[in-house]
Amino acid sequence: MGGLSARVIASLVLSTVLVLSPGGFAAPASATTHGTLVPESADGGYPRIEKTPQEVLSNGKTKPRKTSAVAQVGDMIVSGGNFLKITVDGTTIDQAYFAAWGMDSQQMVCQEQFTFNKEVTAVEAGPTPTQVYVAGKFTKVSGSDGKLKSRNKVVLVDLSDCSVVKPFKSPKPKGLPTEIAYGSGRLFIGGNFTTVGTTSVETVVEVDPTTGAVVPGFSFSTSGEYFPRVRMLELNDAGTRLYLGGLFSGVSGPGGSISGPMAIIDISNPAAATLTGHQLINIPTPRYDVQDIGISPDRQHYALVYGTATSSDYVYYASAQETTVTYQWRHYMRDSSFGVAVSDVAVYVGGHFCKLDSGPGPTEVMEPKLGFDGCTGARKYAGGVWRSHLAALDPADGTPLAWNPGQNSKVGAKSLEVVDRGLLVGSDGMWAGGRKTGTTTFFDLG
Repeated sequence: MGGLSARVIASLVLSTVLVLSPGGFAAPASATTHGTLVPESADGGYPRIEKTPQEVLSNGKTKPRKTSAVAQVGDMIVSGGNFLKITVDGTTIDQAYFAAWGMDSQQMVCQEQFTFNKEVTAVEAGPTPTQVYVAGKFTKVSGSDGKLKSRNKVVLVDLSDCSVVKPFKSPKPKGLPTEIAYGSGRLFIGGNFTTVGTTSVETVVEVDPTTGAVVPGFSFSTSGEYFPRVRMLELNDAGTRLYLGGLFSGVSGPGGSISGPMAIIDISNPAAATLTGHQLINIPTPRYDVQDIGISPDRQHYALVYGTATSSDYVYYASAQETTVTYQWRHYMRDSSFGVAVSDVAVYVGGHFCKLDSGPGPTEVMEPKLGFDGCTGARKYAGGVWRSHLAALDPADGTPLAWNPGQNSKVGAKSLEVVDRGLLVGSDGMWAGGRKTGTTTFFDLG
C-alpha cells in the first residue's frame, strides 16, 4: 500500500488549516500540556519494526537493530534507525531505515516506497504536516518514482505522495548529522562536522529550508568534542532561541564563550545570532558520559542523562535561564541511562537500569517487569525501587513516580520524544508497556 489512506489525508488537510502560520510555514511542533503521566500500557495494532537480523560489528559481535529517532509529523508517527524489516498485518517486509504510519489509522504510510541506502539518525517535522526532514549516513534516496537521487546525509521527503522533495538539496555536511531543528521558517542541522559543502562551519549549521543552501553568518565553534557531539537541538515556539546540547566542553562565538554541555543561542536577529549567558556548572567531567538531553515543552528546564560508568549514572535537571546555573537536582539511576524526554509532569528516562534509588519523596517500590531483576542496581546496592528500563521522575525533585511499563531492550531506549498525544520511544527492544510493539513504542494519552 503506497500513499496515505483517505482517513489520514482528511486529517492532514484539517491539520494544514490549523497549523500553518501567516508566513506560510508550519508552526514548530511542540507538546501541549499533558497534565498527567502517559499510561503504562503501550498502544497496540501498529506496524512493528523488527530488531532482527542482528547487526554484525567489526569485532564479530552482534547487536539488535534499533529505532534511534522518532517524531510526530502531522498525525503520523515517523521512525528512523538502522532497522531493516517491519511486520505489517502479520507479514514481515523489507523496509530499511525509515518508516511512517498513522497514529489513528495504524496503517503504514508510503509502504515500500522510500529507499535509503544507509542508516537514519534524525527525523524532524518539516514545512507542511506531511513533510519530514531526514538525516543520517545515507547518500542515496528514492521515492515512489523509483529514481535514485543523490542526497548526501540530509533529505526532505513528503509523505502525501511518497516523494523526495525538490528543490531541496543536501548541504553535504562532511560528518554525521545527528540532530535537526525546524521552526518559524528556519532549519538547523547539528552533527560531527567542521565543513558543510564548501563552507567552514562546525557542529551546527543553518540552511535554507527550501533549497538546503547554507545560510551565511551563523557560526559557533565547539571544543573538547566527543562523538556524536550533538545530542539535542531544539527551537522555541517563537523561533528566537536555539538550544544546543551535546558532548563538548565549550562553545564560543558571537556573544562570548561558555562551558558545555549546553548552550542557548539568541537567533531573534537572523543576521546576528549570539550566545546568551546560559552556562551549566557543577556537573561532572568527563562530559563524554552525557548520553542525551531533553528540554521541557515550555523551554524552561532541561534534563541530562549520563551513562557508561556506574559512578556517573545520574539524571540531572536544570533551569534554562540565560545566566549561570547549577543543576536543581540529580537522581542516581544505578545503571546507564541513554534517552530522556521532559513533559510538564515527568522526566521520562530510558536506559539499562532495573532498580534505582528511591526518594527524596515517598516512592512506590513496584515490581520488576519482563524478568529484569538482576541488573547492577539490584545486585550491588540495597534498597531502591524497581523500574525496568523505563522510568518517570518528578520534575520537582527527581523522585521516581509510580510508572513502570517495562521494556525488554538489550541496551536501552535511546530516543524518547514527548509529543502532544503522549510519548514516543525508540529502542532496541521488542516488548514495552505490556505489548509486543517492536522497536518503536507509542504511549498514547488518548
